[in-house]
Amino acid sequence: MAPKTAFLSKPTFYARLINVAARTPRFTLGIALVISATATAAELGRHAAPPHFDFESVCRVAESKLATPFSRVVVDLPCELVGLDYDSWRYIAYEPNETIWRKGDYPFQVETGHRGYLFTQRVELNEVVNGRSATIPFNPHSFSYRDWLTGYRFPRTLGHSGWKLLAKYNDERNAGEKEQEVFVREIASFLGASYFRVLGSQHVYGSSMRGLAVDCAMPHPEEFPSFTEYWLECPDSDSKTFRAWALLESERVVGAYQFDFNPDRETTIDVRTKLYVRGKVEKLGIAPLTSMWMWGSGTPPPAKDPRSEVHDADGLMIIGSDDSRLWRPLSRPSVPIVNHYSVPGLKAFGLMQRNRNPKSYNDSEAFYHRRPSIMIEPKETWPAGGIELLRLPAEHEGIDNVGAFYLLKEPPQDGESVELEYRIHICDDDKTIDWKRADLRDASALPKARFIRSTITHPETNRWKVQLIAESNGTLFEQVDKSELRPEMISLWNESGRIDGQTVTATAAGINVEFEIETEKKEAFELLLRLTDGKRDLSEVWSYRCEP
Repeated sequence: MAPKTAFLSKPTFYARLINVAARTPRFTLGIALVISATATAAELGRHAAPPHFDFESVCRVAESKLATPFSRVVVDLPCELVGLDYDSWRYIAYEPNETIWRKGDYPFQVETGHRGYLFTQRVELNEVVNGRSATIPFNPHSFSYRDWLTGYRFPRTLGHSGWKLLAKYNDERNAGEKEQEVFVREIASFLGASYFRVLGSQHVYGSSMRGLAVDCAMPHPEEFPSFTEYWLECPDSDSKTFRAWALLESERVVGAYQFDFNPDRETTIDVRTKLYVRGKVEKLGIAPLTSMWMWGSGTPPPAKDPRSEVHDADGLMIIGSDDSRLWRPLSRPSVPIVNHYSVPGLKAFGLMQRNRNPKSYNDSEAFYHRRPSIMIEPKETWPAGGIELLRLPAEHEGIDNVGAFYLLKEPPQDGESVELEYRIHICDDDKTIDWKRADLRDASALPKARFIRSTITHPETNRWKVQLIAESNGTLFEQVDKSELRPEMISLWNESGRIDGQTVTATAAGINVEFEIETEKKEAFELLLRLTDGKRDLSEVWSYRCEP
C-alpha cells in the first residue's frame, strides 16, 4: 500500500469551499456548493410504484431518469426560507409528538426535514407499507415556528429537505433489570446532497458519509450528487432492522441505493447500490467519508485554547487482502494534499477516532471522545482501485477538511453501470467491530500491535521528532525482548534520510517509541515504518507525511 502524494496546484474549488464554510457553522465538506434543488415542477411528479416495492423498483426509477438532464434550479422555495441564516433556521423545530410511526408499537420513528437556509433542495419522501409506496406529504403542523417565524404556515406543497431516523433503546444504565426504561434516540440523519450521519447508542455526531464522490480532488469543481427521493419502509413491531431506499442524481450519474440499519451500541448499515453513468467520469469515489482534524499530535492549539486535541477522527485505517494494516494519522496541511494508496483486494478502510480519553480533549461540550469511528467493509471483492485521502486547510473546527473514499481504477463510462455492496460499521474502535467477513473476524487477522498515539514535531529545518505509543494485542510485548524492539523504516518517499536517537520504553499505555529523522533536503516527505525485533514484524504499518 505505497502512497502517492499529489498537490492541487489550482485549488479554486477548495478556496471557494473554505470561504463559504468559514462563514457558516459546522457542515460537511462542500455542502455549501450543493444547496440548490434538483428538479423543475414537471420533475416533482410521483413515480408509480409496483405492488411489491424493492431495490429493483428503485433501479427502474433510476433507469427512467437517464434520458432526462439533471437540474439544480430552485423554483418553489418561499423567500422567507431562502434568506434564513443558521440562527433563524433553528427557529424551526420538529414537534416530537408528530414523528412518523410514533403512534403504535414501532421500534423506529422518522422526523422529516424542513427546507430552508442551506438545505433548499426539495427531497421527496415515501412510505412503503406491505410493498406499496405512498407519498409522505409535507405537514406544516409537524413543526413549531418561533421568534419572527411565529405564525408562519408554509404550503403543503413545500416538500422536505431530508429525514432523521429514531430508534428505541433500552437504558444501558439499567442493564440486567427486568424492566428497563426505553427511550427514543436519533441514530441517523440524511440532510444535504448525499450526506448522511449515523450513530451508535453512545455516540455524538462527528464524521459523516456520502452516497458518492464524482471528480473529487481535481483542479476543476467537484460534482456533488444528491439523494432526491427516499422510500422508507414501515417496520414491524418486532423489527431489528430498518430499511430505506434512495434515488441519487447528478449531471453524470444516477444511482439506486438500499440501506439496512441495525442500531446498537455499535450500529451497522448494509448498503447496496447500482450506479448508472451517463457521461465521461474521471474519478468515481465509492463510500466517501468526511471528517475534521484541527490540531493534536504535536500540532499546538491556538493561544488561550485549553484543548490539546480537536478532531472528529485521528487516523485513516486500511486493511489489504493479505490482512496487512496501515495506520495513517491525520493532520491539517497548509495546502490541499491528496494521498493515494493502491490496495489490491481491499478488505476494509475507514476514518477512526482511536483516542477515547476525554482528558485529551478537555471539552465538556463537543464530546470529541464520543465521536464515532467509521469503517467500510466490502461484501465482495470490489473492482481494482485504491484509497484516496484528501486533506484541506481549515480556519476553524466548523469546517470538514478530511475526505477518504475508494477510487475505482477504471470507472464506468457513458451507458455503463456498476453494482456494489458493503457494510458500514459505526463503532468506537476497530478491535470491537463485528466483521461480516470470516477472515476479518479471525483473531489471527488482527495486528500484533497498533499505534494509538502519534506525536510529530519539527524542531529544526531538516529534523523531525517522532513519538509513538504502540498497544499490544494480547501478550505480545511480554514475549519479546524489549531491548530488541525498534522502528524499521519501510520507505521514505521523496527524500533520503535516516532514523537515529531511538529509544523504546514500556509504559502503562503500551510501548513508547521515540526517534528522530534527519533528512538531506528541506522538503516534505512520506514516511512508512513498523515495529520489529529484528526477527519478525510486530505492528501495523505507520504512515505519515512530514512537512517542512
